Amino acid sequence: MTACRCSINHPSDNSSTRYTIPIEGIASGIAIDKNGSLWVPLVLPNGTEKVVKFKPATEIFTSYKIPTLATRLAGITSDKLGNM
Repeated sequence: MTACRCSINHPSDNSSTRYTIPIEGIASGIAIDKNGSLWVPLVLPNGTEKVVKFKPATEIFTSYKIPTLATRLAGITSDKLGNM
């Protein structure tokens, strides 16, 4: 497996910034919440899964374990209010 990456585009100067997710795994989706944070579900090399949150304003990644065993994340989405 290789590292997953995400890019943030900056329309004001037509540039972008690339970030590497600090957890090795396979991404199965991406969503943006009402605060502009990116959420990415990952399948890890050992078969377990986590959801990673990236906050562009602080450039901090936070990972969350999935509490349910034998789960398979098929994606991620937000509701019309931007809640995950």
